[in-house]
Amino acid sequence: MVVDFLPTFIAGKTFLPQPQIIVEPALPFFARVKHRWEHSYGNKEFNRPESYKCINDKFRQLEPDAQRLWMDCNCMETFGKPFKKLNNTQKGKAIQWWKSLTKSKECFTNDHAWDDGYRDVIIPKNPNAPKFIMQENLVLGGATVKVLARTNGNYMVACLNINNPIPILLPRLGNEHLVHRATIITDEPIAGGYRVIPFPQFLENAVYLFIGDTDYNLLPVELLEPLPPGAPFPSPFYP
Repeated sequence: MVVDFLPTFIAGKTFLPQPQIIVEPALPFFARVKHRWEHSYGNKEFNRPESYKCINDKFRQLEPDAQRLWMDCNCMETFGKPFKKLNNTQKGKAIQWWKSLTKSKECFTNDHAWDDGYRDVIIPKNPNAPKFIMQENLVLGGATVKVLARTNGNYMVACLNINNPIPILLPRLGNEHLVHRATIITDEPIAGGYRVIPFPQFLENAVYLFIGDTDYNLLPVELLEPLPPGAPFPSPFYP
């Protein structure tokens, strides 16, 4: 059992810290990444992707197989098949989505994107650049993660190790802790918090790969809410 004293954020109002008793299931267990009004970690910027940096945050190169896997995960969500099996119309739409998802100043590739001169094999862009586009170590609000251990006030959570052979395909079903829905927190207050929506250009289908160069990364305990054993994974959107 863990007792954390956290401020409560509801519809723009901050209440005094209250003790929150967290009953941790047996390891490993799944946990929900809290939304911004539920914790004090990270920034509170509205109308932007709702993302939080891991403790060991850094940018990691997405080599061709990793880029293709991320693209295929998005295509599977929308079209039910990988990029190579799309027709030309679908491919054109998917590439436009990809450009938006991976452009500079987006939370996933900040300043390490195809329009910053990094090599992108999907568009394709900058074929002779010395480095591939890079992705930051982030989790997204409302996502489900798999907790492996607890250490020094942090949770050790599973991620996709890009130093291992990259899977040919990674369906979201069964891999929800590695394939996260992309969310945006709006400034629209509603009962209990704020409205959280999918990326508008993808409807509700944009996904992000939770990667690292090891099999795990660290997140602060206050950011995660353990799920009861066998509980269904909650929707990342709100309400």
